Amino acid sequence: MDEIDIEIRGKSFCIQYDADWHLMECESSSDCGDQWVTESWKEVRVEEIQIVAVFYLTDSEEYKEIPINSLSKEDIMIVNDAIEQQINDEQ
Repeated sequence: MDEIDIEIRGKSFCIQYDADWHLMECESSSDCGDQWVTESWKEVRVEEIQIVAVFYLTDSEEYKEIPINSLSKEDIMIVNDAIEQQINDEQ
């Protein structure tokens, strides 16, 4: 299980999550002048993200667990995007 600190709707949250992902070996070849050039790189492919717990940072600077369904669909999209970015940044 991993976690991410994120701001949603102007409030701070700590989201605990599980993510299934893997590194993909990618390659592209093309003609460059009179040469054939191949470029290789790795990309992260996130298969699934599951939010396990949501903690809200209260005014007294303490985290309080709140129900996962407190997050709207838009909130979940923001969280998932941030998690994918965090996974990419760590690779």
